[in-house]
Amino acid sequence: TFSCLILEDDESFAPLVMQLVRSAGGEPCHCATLADARRTLETRSFDLLLLDNHLPDGKVYDFFDELRRRNPDAPAIMITGASDLTEAISLTRNGLLDYLTKPVETAVLERSLQRALLRLAWRESGSAPATSLGESASMQAVFRQLQQAARHPGAAVLVVGESGVGKDIAVRT
Repeated sequence: TFSCLILEDDESFAPLVMQLVRSAGGEPCHCATLADARRTLETRSFDLLLLDNHLPDGKVYDFFDELRRRNPDAPAIMITGASDLTEAISLTRNGLLDYLTKPVETAVLERSLQRALLRLAWRESGSAPATSLGESASMQAVFRQLQQAARHPGAAVLVVGESGVGKDIAVRT
């Protein structure tokens, strides 16, 4: 199981997100304001962060650095009703795994959650999990390089290779 902070003020959307987390084997902790999140973070940390950007008492964008300091290895997913490309780029460079815009399809959110869980599995095991891409020593080396790149979200990464070798899959991973 994994712990998940859900920072969401939409009373109709929060239960759906909580159910998706439960269905994936997680234990959701819902906070509707930044103040609630700050109080919660005083006593615990989380494996995964699902964040709405615009809350009644401020923007998560301004709180993101504090969230990352308190939960440095937690994959973070932003789900916002008001997208801002500049914020999305900045957050992604500072460790945001995914930036989704409401209304978000359940399937899109589930895929994003699965990517976050894959990242958690990598962190727990110290190596890439078996995937449909292969389990050979060569593929494990590629996954280790991807892990190293993921630890440095501000770095530029160039992925090269012949057509059809899976560059797009590596980038998404």
